[in-house]
Amino acid sequence: MTFTYFVSAADWGRIAPELVLVGMTLLIMLVDLLLPRTGDSSPSAKLAERVSIPRGSRTHLFGMPGGAQSIAGLFAWSPDGTTVAYERLSDSPTPFLPAGLWVVDDHGGQQRRLADADGGHGYIPIWSPDGHKIVFVERTNVGDQRADTNVQSLQSAIAVVDVTSGRAWVLASPTQTGMLINANPVWAPDGNSVTFTAFNPINRVLGGMPRYWSVRVIGPNVQSAVVPLTSTLTGVVAVG
Repeated sequence: MTFTYFVSAADWGRIAPELVLVGMTLLIMLVDLLLPRTGDSSPSAKLAERVSIPRGSRTHLFGMPGGAQSIAGLFAWSPDGTTVAYERLSDSPTPFLPAGLWVVDDHGGQQRRLADADGGHGYIPIWSPDGHKIVFVERTNVGDQRADTNVQSLQSAIAVVDVTSGRAWVLASPTQTGMLINANPVWAPDGNSVTFTAFNPINRVLGGMPRYWSVRVIGPNVQSAVVPLTSTLTGVVAVG
């Protein structure tokens, strides 16, 4: 007896993200088995490692001993390859607790905490082309416990921090764009402005209505005007 199954385009849209995650998980497991380790191999330690696939080796950078924010993730190399920006995330069943934005040098030293950042939504910190600043997503409703567990309750701003001084400031807020979620920042090639997406919580039936904006990066004492780059785009973001 033969059974034939047909998968519609809508079904593929729902299951494709899960298939991608499964594939990524299997790849990570394979790399973990094949590449030798140096440094602390304690199973209880949460480690951050520098990976070099061509050489087939990994260099231990630092360990995360535990505590409120004991998971390191969302790593981003500086343009000159000497520093890594990353977020310290909460090891908690509560998925969207705020995170800390940190930097560490390529030998695991000189760790510094730069700013509070959004946690759990996967918004990676982005280095400026000259390596002097990092743009990131900052949660603006930290006191709202609903946003700790419900992705639709997030309110966020685009923020930037000067890596040398550690001074951070907001570039674009919900008040400026009129939209609750400001995310996905990208530096312009000249490093003088940032493009980002602003949108309200996504309608699970109709999709999202994002709008693309730009803001100049001047300094902490000057509030730059945000400029819309597009009209509101309707129904382009679907939630499975």
